[in-house]
Amino acid sequence: MQIPRIAGITRQQFVEHHILPNQPVIVTDAMQHWPARTLWNPDYFSARLAGLQVQVYNDLFDLTNVTTLDDYFDNHFDRPDGDASHDYVRWYSQLKDVDFFWSDEAFARLAPDWDTPYFLPTTGYLVPGLGEPVTPPVSLFPYRGLFISGRGARTRLHRDPWTTSAMLCQFYGSKHVTMYAPDQAPCLMAGEQFVDIRDPDPVRFPRFGEARIQYEDELQPGEILFIPSGWLHHVESLQDSISVTWNFLHASGVERLREHLRRHPDDSEIDVMRFFLADLAGPQATTGDIEKALAAYAQPA
Repeated sequence: MQIPRIAGITRQQFVEHHILPNQPVIVTDAMQHWPARTLWNPDYFSARLAGLQVQVYNDLFDLTNVTTLDDYFDNHFDRPDGDASHDYVRWYSQLKDVDFFWSDEAFARLAPDWDTPYFLPTTGYLVPGLGEPVTPPVSLFPYRGLFISGRGARTRLHRDPWTTSAMLCQFYGSKHVTMYAPDQAPCLMAGEQFVDIRDPDPVRFPRFGEARIQYEDELQPGEILFIPSGWLHHVESLQDSISVTWNFLHASGVERLREHLRRHPDDSEIDVMRFFLADLAGPQATTGDIEKALAAYAQPA
């Protein structure tokens, strides 16, 4: 079944019909007036982002290289048929308190080219901003990144960290998206590991055959996909591709995050949570500290 597509939705409708009930959707008309819609291609990026170092990952989230964008384009774009790319530029803006090859400078250079999607609220988030106004082109969001991938590159099945939801804006090329509802996780996971749906291990994932695909679709240039909290998804580039993504946690998701922290006291993404919740819980907070701070935030004096 294809992902529902809509246009002309208001911010209130998006919250009420998609964020609160946790339902995926593709918005088809939010990028049409952005300069980036026609500007963003490999040649433009090579000119605007010359000299910057990019983060290169495998088909999960293991960093494999740091290189220049031109080097990635030269080696992974315009490949001949049958020679698919496996490396994937996931060029994140700063998301933890360490020095790294973040994409903040790239986002600053590209900020005039795009805008906050008209249907997306700028307030009402727990992360980022603790309710203060935020905008994706200029504000730091968890896992905000330029995703640049040669044809055939993929992001294997996963669900986004610590109950966050995600937006995926497709600028160049198309992607194949497979989505499973959160209740399918027992069929798709072994502990914290996810099945490779292209090459499932029947011993480790004996229930994979029971899993029901909820949506399967192709995300086209000019479309924005909303991936709600807990939805498992696999994304493959059908063509050379340029996308922008970012995560957030709406204020309505406080209790969901608290429950996650109670169940996962050793969450591997604690540094990212600390970075975005430092004003609430402190820069050295444990998951327990964050959970307590969230409880106080949800029930102010």
